[in-house]
Amino acid sequence: MRERRIDPDTLFGGSNGGLPLLAWPIVRGNPEGLRSMLEHGADPDAGKAYETRDRGTRHHANAMVLAAGERDQTYLMLLLDHGGDPDTRNANNEALLFHASSTATCGRTCSCWWSAART
Repeated sequence: MRERRIDPDTLFGGSNGGLPLLAWPIVRGNPEGLRSMLEHGADPDAGKAYETRDRGTRHHANAMVLAAGERDQTYLMLLLDHGGDPDTRNANNEALLFHASSTATCGRTCSCWWSAART
């Protein structure tokens, strides 16, 4: 990707940034696309910070946040296996484990985190 001058960490949406290109395979249900992007240098933690008036620095949702909300843990495992930060926070400054539990995916995702934490 990079040799073709395609930046897999490009951010899209909104006037001040938004989702990284890496989020697209997750949204479209394409784990092989996600794997390919990661193997070609995409940053699993790519995202953009922004300042709020009353809550300090926050971050737009990145691929880790989207993957935490998916029923299929393949996406989250791929991101973690390629160096994704398990301590990533969503835009409300909530841990991904909380984000996963609030989207009713915690059963599988919690075991995914437990596996990542033990390695």
